[in-house]
Amino acid sequence: MKVKLCDVNPDVQNKLPQETDDKSGIGVHYVDAYIKPMNVKLEDGTAVRCKRRGLKIILSAGAKKGEGLMRRLEVSRDPVAMLDAALEEAAKAAGIELAVENGSIFVTLAEDRDLEKGNGGTDGGKGEREEAGEPNGPGMG
Repeated sequence: MKVKLCDVNPDVQNKLPQETDDKSGIGVHYVDAYIKPMNVKLEDGTAVRCKRRGLKIILSAGAKKGEGLMRRLEVSRDPVAMLDAALEEAAKAAGIELAVENGSIFVTLAEDRDLEKGNGGTDGGKGEREEAGEPNGPGMG
């Protein structure tokens, strides 16, 4: 289930390097203004945190944690593109999904996706081997 995390800060565009005296090369003022509203507690009590430490973006939701890097050379010199890629990398590492739609940021936790598929977050003890027709594993009986 997709849950609204926060609204995108409408003043964040004023924090881009061309609008400020930011000489960091990655747009730290923009990044900090963008991720600050993402530090919230969801309705189910799950704490979502996002912070920047140097070039690293750290995203956590409950016990899940992931990191992404602001990659200027590999992604772009544009802070917006760098942050999008870093947040996507951090979310993937944490096992969650982030989506920006209509000026809001939404989060989907991995367990929620499993529940929507109807398997309750597990495969009922069946592994990939059984699904492949090998009930007890390769070469077993």
